[in-house]
Amino acid sequence: MNNLITKTKFIGPALPQINWINKKIWDQYSQSKNYPVTVVQAGPGYGKSTTIASYFNENYNDQYYWYSIDELDSDPALFFLNFIHAFKYKNEDLGDEAISFLNQSGDKGIPLKQVLDIFINELLNKLDQEKFIILDDFHLVNKKEKITDLLAYFIKRIPPFLHVIISSRTEINLPQFAHLKLKRQLLLIKEEEFSLSRKEINYFLEEEYDLNLNKKDLNNIYQETEGWIIAVDLIGEGLNNGTKVSDIIKNKANSLDLLFEYLAFEVLENQSEKIKEFLLKTAVLKYLRVEICNELMEIENCEEIINYIIDKKMLTY
Repeated sequence: MNNLITKTKFIGPALPQINWINKKIWDQYSQSKNYPVTVVQAGPGYGKSTTIASYFNENYNDQYYWYSIDELDSDPALFFLNFIHAFKYKNEDLGDEAISFLNQSGDKGIPLKQVLDIFINELLNKLDQEKFIILDDFHLVNKKEKITDLLAYFIKRIPPFLHVIISSRTEINLPQFAHLKLKRQLLLIKEEEFSLSRKEINYFLEEEYDLNLNKKDLNNIYQETEGWIIAVDLIGEGLNNGTKVSDIIKNKANSLDLLFEYLAFEVLENQSEKIKEFLLKTAVLKYLRVEICNELMEIENCEEIINYIIDKKMLTY
């Protein structure tokens, strides 16, 4: 089964140079060391992956493991094989016994609880400091009952120095979710925590785009975006490209979805044809891997283009 492993799943998102951090969210993340489980629950565009990766890179660089979940991980055996390999990616001596047992099971049926028991013992024997495992995009497997049941089994037996961070767009279906909350063993960070206040919007635009807006413009931005970071970021990009706040307000978007479409159009209109073509053709890909992009685009310089759009923060959130 090891040939089913894609190691890029164990690398967090690329982080461009930023001047601003969401201190409110970082303060929340700093509490995760006090809980066995932290659930980060917010819709798309709120910066879950980016802020988690930024915080743990800065504060626990060698002490966290990352697993980017995709739709193909809905098979429980494959999910937990990836789960174990996420640890193994940074600590090569971790998971050997559990993976060997899993591979030997073959067609006889895989006793995943036994695999997890073996792995838990390995963690206890080989780790001796605070560690975090981050499960990003968990909503993609959240409806797979066997996966959530087995993850609950793991959490119930989790070593005291290990903390599970679950990032999801939807509410988590863990069987003991309510129990963990009542026992104060679960930290829940919800969407409203990610929404920026007027003051935070002002600080963000100052730090990231060197913009100094008047109170009226800030109020208009806040009312239109409701503090949604991706929309605020797109406004900053638009303002840098010459769009006026009044033009955005005149658009009278009826929803944040329409606002996003409008602002994205404003940003894209200022890009070269080469960048537009790249974004259009690669929109079908979940991950922008250089070799795949080169093949799809039939060119050899996709790494340069990807670095450009990351540097311009077009894919930050």
